Amino acid sequence: MKKRIEWVDLAKGVGILLVVYGHVILGIHDADIGFSGINYDIQHSVIYTVHMPLFFFLSG
Repeated sequence: MKKRIEWVDLAKGVGILLVVYGHVILGIHDADIGFSGINYDIQHSVIYTVHMPLFFFLSG
């Protein structure tokens, strides 16, 4: 039986948290509750620039 690689599991967990956080700030922004301006734009850009390539890299 193969042993799991811990850093891959940790990186997947970080990626999942980035996806959840990205969806949360998107919902808050769309509801006009908060996260407006440059702060939102930077966070949104960084999250959506990082999380998908991270999953592609980790998938093999």
